[in-house]
Amino acid sequence: MSPYVPLILNVLLGALVLGHPGGPDHHKKCALNTTVTVEDCCKIPKLATEELFEKCKKEGHRKFPEAKSHHMPCVANCILTAMGGFANDKLDKAGFKKAVQPLLKDNAAFVPVLDAAIDTCYSNLSFPSDTPMLGGAYTNLPCSTVPKMFISCVYTEVFKNCPATVKSQQKECAAVNAKLNEGCPYFALRKHGHKGKKDD
Repeated sequence: MSPYVPLILNVLLGALVLGHPGGPDHHKKCALNTTVTVEDCCKIPKLATEELFEKCKKEGHRKFPEAKSHHMPCVANCILTAMGGFANDKLDKAGFKKAVQPLLKDNAAFVPVLDAAIDTCYSNLSFPSDTPMLGGAYTNLPCSTVPKMFISCVYTEVFKNCPATVKSQQKECAAVNAKLNEGCPYFALRKHGHKGKKDD
């Protein structure tokens, strides 16, 4: 298991978007009819430490013992806040960039790609401070959904612009790209729940 975390979410990132909104129909739409997943097509470094993820996951289970995946927005909130990427209900772009720099020391090819992804997702998710951040399946949770959306957005953008030196040329990856272009979240296309793959 990588020492890097996303997101989010193994990361956060894996479990983070198990609870993405849309219900059963959306999950069915995003199901891959192949054993190849986003992780096979572009091995993106994890963007938080495993220790931090486990800490926030345990906190989420403690607060929401019966909620299963529905506590994941709060796990993402915990992680991004601890990394300095979310404070006072607002994203901190500079804080997050600073936090992930050490995690990319062995993955230089991803530095400019991640930097651009953070800029894009920050712009897309910078809502006015009075905008309600609790909604959809997470109406009853005492945390913002913005960190989860931000982490999912960052991973999606990085995947779409995966460095040529890392990007897989497997023909099956075209199907994965198609799902992302249809609006499926990055983490919905990870290894969990897909034919021929086992959960991490």
